Amino acid sequence: MGLECTFAVDDVDATAQSVRDAGGTILMERFTIAGVGHLIFFADPAGNPIGAMQYDDQAG
Repeated sequence: MGLECTFAVDDVDATAQSVRDAGGTILMERFTIAGVGHLIFFADPAGNPIGAMQYDDQAG
C-alpha cells in the first residue's frame, strides 16, 4: 500500500493535457462523482500516481 496524493485543480481537462504535454501518463480518464466533481489519476514521468480533482457541487 502507498500514499495517494490528490490535488484540487481549477480545470481537470487542462490538467490532463498538461500531464500529457510533460510526458506523464493518464491512469484514469476523467470520472465524474455526482455532487462532488471531476477526477483523474495520472502518473508523472517517474511513475508516481497522482490525483487531480476539480470540485463542482453541480456535477452530475
